[in-house]
Amino acid sequence: MNTPVPGTDTSATHKWAELLSHRTIWKAVFAVLLGIAGALLLPKLFGEEFATRQAARLYAPLAGMAYGAGSRERVSVLLIDDASLAQAGQTWPASYGYYARLLRGVEIYRPRAVFLDIVFRDARPDPTFDAFAQRLCALQASGIKVYLAATAGSDGALRLRTGLDELRGRCFEPVAVTYQPDEVDKVAWSYPLEPRGPGGVARRSAALVIHDDFASRPIAAPAEAMALSWGLTPAREGLRRLVEERNESDGGTRADNAPVASPNEQGEAGRNSAMQAQSYCRADYGPWEIVPFGVRNARFNDAEKPVCVFHDTAYAYDLANGAEDTDSFLEHTFKDRIVMIGTARQFSNDYVNSPIHGRIPGVYLHAMALDNLDTYGDDYKHAATLGFNLQADNLKLLLLVAAGLLPVVLVRVVKECTHKESKHRGFKLTLSDAKRFICEAGWWSLRSAVEVMGSLILVIALLYVGEKWLDIGFLTVVDIAVFALAAEWFEWNERLVEWLFGPAKHRHDSKQHKTKVGLLEWLRQHSFTPPITHDESASKSQKGSTPPR
Repeated sequence: MNTPVPGTDTSATHKWAELLSHRTIWKAVFAVLLGIAGALLLPKLFGEEFATRQAARLYAPLAGMAYGAGSRERVSVLLIDDASLAQAGQTWPASYGYYARLLRGVEIYRPRAVFLDIVFRDARPDPTFDAFAQRLCALQASGIKVYLAATAGSDGALRLRTGLDELRGRCFEPVAVTYQPDEVDKVAWSYPLEPRGPGGVARRSAALVIHDDFASRPIAAPAEAMALSWGLTPAREGLRRLVEERNESDGGTRADNAPVASPNEQGEAGRNSAMQAQSYCRADYGPWEIVPFGVRNARFNDAEKPVCVFHDTAYAYDLANGAEDTDSFLEHTFKDRIVMIGTARQFSNDYVNSPIHGRIPGVYLHAMALDNLDTYGDDYKHAATLGFNLQADNLKLLLLVAAGLLPVVLVRVVKECTHKESKHRGFKLTLSDAKRFICEAGWWSLRSAVEVMGSLILVIALLYVGEKWLDIGFLTVVDIAVFALAAEWFEWNERLVEWLFGPAKHRHDSKQHKTKVGLLEWLRQHSFTPPITHDESASKSQKGSTPPR
C-alpha cells in the first residue's frame, strides 16, 4: 500500500478535510466573537462612528418610502413665523392676547386637539394673560383637548408659570418637550418617549400623551426612546405653503394657490421652474434619492435642497386671510386633526435636523413622533444600543449580531473552498501567461462583485429583520451591519488566526522553507521541557524511523 505524499490532493474528501480544518473553524469562531466584541466595546471606547451615520442617511430615504403616508391625515402643523408676527403687529415674545386670538381662529375649524409647542415658564407683565387662560379653558370645555409644552422643575415635575400651573388638568395637560440631538451629527434619529428629569423622574412626552389619549390601545410600558422613521413624500399642502412663504420673503411674486405637483407630474419644465428654484426645499425623487449626489443633481438640478416637510402646514397669517380658497385649505388642514402649533422664526433655536428634510422647525419632531406612534402602535421602533445587560432590546440586538455574523462565516468557508494558490513564477510576454493573467483577473473581479452583492443582501436582510420583526430602529441595525461586514472585509479574523497559529502552509512550500510561527506555536517551542539524553534521543530516532520497502 502506497502512502500518499504529504501536501498533494488525492480525493475530494482530502480537500474538504483540509478545508474544514481547525484553522477554518477558528476563523469562523473569531469572526463571530470579533463582531460581537466590536459591536459591544468599540462604541463604548470611541463613541459612535460618523461613517455609520452617513450610511444611515443613505438608507433614510428608502425607509421613508417604505413608511408611505403613515398617519399624517391625523396631524397638521401651524407655524408662527416672522411674517405672521409682523402681520399681527407683534414682536417676540408675542402677547398672550395674540395666542388667545390664534386659538380662537383654530377652534372655528373643530380640530380634535391642539398642542402649543411654546413653553410659558417665566411670568411677565401682560394685561392680556387672563384672556389667554380663559381661551384655554373654553377650548377644553368645547371638547377640544389642549396640551401645553412644559419643562421640568427642581423636583422633576413639569412646571409652567404662575397663573397657568394652577389650571393643569382642568384646562390643559402639560407635556414634556425635552429633546437632545444625536451627539455625533446632531440629527434627530430618536425621540424621547419618557425623558428623565431631575431625580430620575420620568415625564411623558407630547407625542406619547397625545397618542395614548386618542388611541384605542395606549402604549404599554414605553421605552425611554423611540427610533424615528421620517416620511419621505412631502405633504401636498405642506410643499405649497413653504414655497409660497419663501417666495414672499425673497421679494418674489406670490405663487399660485394651485399645489406644486410632484416631479413625475411636472415633467422636465416643471422641475426647472422659477418657483422651484426659489424654494428652499423640493419634492422627493423616489428611488433616485439613494443614488450618488452628483448623479442626482445632474438629473434634477436641485438635489442639494432638502425634501419638503412631511405634514400639512399652515401659517398663522392664513387665519387672517378671508379668501374662500384659504378657508377651504384651513378646514382641510385642521378639521378632526391634531393641530401642533410651533414657531419658525429666523433667529430662533427651536429647530431640529432631519436626515431627509434638513433643518426644520422643532414642532415637526413632535408631529413625526406622533405619526410614528399612530402608525406602528406597540410595534414602534426602539432606539436601542448594545450593552452589558439582559434587557429585551439588548437580547434582540445580540441575536441580530449573531445572525449578521453567520453569513461572514459562510463567506469565509466559500473563500477557502474557492481559493486558488498561485504559482510563484515570473510573468513573461507569452500567450499562455496572458491567458492566465486574464483568467485570474476575471476570477478576482467576479469574486469581488459577488462579495459586494452579498454585503448588500446582508445589510438589506438585517434591516428587514431588525425593523419588521424585532422593532429596532434602522440606525442601530446599520451600526450592527457595519461591524458584521468589517470582520470580513478587513479580515480581522484572518489576521488574528495568523497571529495565534501562524500563516497557513500551502502545498508549494518546501520543507526547508522557514515560515513565521504563530503565538501558540512560539509558546510551545519556548516552553520548558526536560533535557533529552543522547541515549533517549537515539532510541526515539530508531522508534520513529520507517524501514525501507
